[in-house]
Amino acid sequence: MTQSLYIEQYSERSDRLDSAESAVLTEIGRRLLAGSGYDIPATDIPVFKQIGRAFACDPLDDRSDCWFTAKSIVSINQDGENWRLVVRNRWDQEIILNSKFELVSTRRLPRVK
Repeated sequence: MTQSLYIEQYSERSDRLDSAESAVLTEIGRRLLAGSGYDIPATDIPVFKQIGRAFACDPLDDRSDCWFTAKSIVSINQDGENWRLVVRNRWDQEIILNSKFELVSTRRLPRVK
């Protein structure tokens, strides 16, 4: 995830989550080695404007080399017809997408103590 969230639906099946995750990562690696990189049909969901630069960059630091990125994906789950993603950088950010992967909402989550 950079300035946008890119979503590609992976249609293969697996009996366990860990084997599904492994298969997806293997497929991404295969595409990168084949030279196709991330040039794949994917849904582009611009989230930078909704979340803001401070998610990744300290507002007091105006370095030009600070990029808007998520450091990790905390969770992905389906909530009724919607998808709920939680991504982490300087804080956790919730992103809600509908069943067509369109942005519904986004909000900063409170820190867990």
